[in-house]
Amino acid sequence: MDLKFDTSKKICILMSTFNGSEFIERQIESILAQTYKNWELIIADDSSTDGTLDKIKFYISKYPKKIRLLDIVNHNYCKNFLELLAHQSLSGE
Repeated sequence: MDLKFDTSKKICILMSTFNGSEFIERQIESILAQTYKNWELIIADDSSTDGTLDKIKFYISKYPKKIRLLDIVNHNYCKNFLELLAHQSLSGE
């Protein structure tokens, strides 16, 4: 089956993190390796203390037009993701 995608549409990928240092690099690398290239990754970190933020900031420095960080303070995983989902900067543009 040959699927056709409208590559003019930007996709917003949302990622919620908290102390995910062990996995964050693999997650971001997986997104970077996708064949669809018109995307933006928006990450909401809930005050990680294990080096997650440093790893995210490294990727932001390499891909500043593709990856953004929202600093969400002391929620739980559900509230963190809901705040990310409701964030005003999610336009897809």
